[in-house]
Amino acid sequence: MYDHAKQKTRFAGPHFLFYEPLTADYLANVDKASELPLIDHIPREQIGAYVPMLFPNLGLAESEASWSTFHVIPMAPDKTLVDIRTKVMPASDRQYRKQSWSSYYHFKWKNGGKYSTQDPSDPMASGDFMLEDIYVCEQQQKAMRSPMYGIGAMAAHLEQSVLGFQQHVLNWVPVDPALIARRAPS
Repeated sequence: MYDHAKQKTRFAGPHFLFYEPLTADYLANVDKASELPLIDHIPREQIGAYVPMLFPNLGLAESEASWSTFHVIPMAPDKTLVDIRTKVMPASDRQYRKQSWSSYYHFKWKNGGKYSTQDPSDPMASGDFMLEDIYVCEQQQKAMRSPMYGIGAMAAHLEQSVLGFQQHVLNWVPVDPALIARRAPS
């Protein structure tokens, strides 16, 4: 659906901006492939995923068919609440059902997943980007607890947004010199 190799990211002050265009084949079939009716006032050449993250914890996500806000609320070091609100183009229930079925048949019979497999339960072969994203996030969470977890060769580029965000947090959080003195090695 989205062309990961052509993504563009940058910071604007403490805010993070992300853009990823559609793949050429998805764009060519977006009228049939989109799960929801398309936003009708976006020029075709500008369709893609736009995700600005407003520091410290508010995000916007715009795609070919929806506009969402998400509020990321830390609950504990390993637990986060995400409140998502989404708006789509106004359409009748019939129009939504028709578009949903069109998308289902497009992905089931024409597009498929990231690769083909004999395992029907493999989320990466489902053609459903939400199932793929959930699977990838779960695998990353498992890997972070692994003793094999470490920084790899691609981290400097692919993880730059995480490193930049963490630096903005450090710059934002007030520092108590007494706390630092207590933690300093003797």
